[in-house]
Amino acid sequence: MKFIVVDIDGTIADTTTRGNYANSQFKKDSEIWWDALMDPSLVYLDKPILFSGMVLRIYYDRGYEIIYLTGRPDYMREETRKWLENNNFPDGRLFMTPSLYISSHSDIVSNFKGAAVRKLNRMGNIRHVFDDNGINLMKIAAERIPDLELHLVQENSEDWWKKYLYTKMSE
Repeated sequence: MKFIVVDIDGTIADTTTRGNYANSQFKKDSEIWWDALMDPSLVYLDKPILFSGMVLRIYYDRGYEIIYLTGRPDYMREETRKWLENNNFPDGRLFMTPSLYISSHSDIVSNFKGAAVRKLNRMGNIRHVFDDNGINLMKIAAERIPDLELHLVQENSEDWWKKYLYTKMSE
């Protein structure tokens, strides 16, 4: 099995509106701010980043299994799954951070993602990982998976996905 691993927030989902809501209600990075940002009832505010779904659909149609690997806590699973379906992203497995890990500590999320990629690599052949966080990609690179391509997506960037679509997908 060939895998494509993709982050959600900032990579295929523009969370600006959800973030603006949290910012308007609470002091940024406070515990209650994180609670508002990770409120499952607000996931519908996220917008798909143009061209990201097209790229994933092409990989899916070429026989790759899509793995959504996100720092979102597990209690957001149902709403995240609905968001992916409602925005026409291809079917795939959803790996979410255990709920107790949700915090502003990106190293916890990076460690979770590194461990998940290690586990996935034992199950198949990971070919590409897309993430908007360089620390996450460095943790994944430390796994030294042969022939793995890591892609640092410019956060909320449809231009990045458009360029990838027209340069890499036509090869």
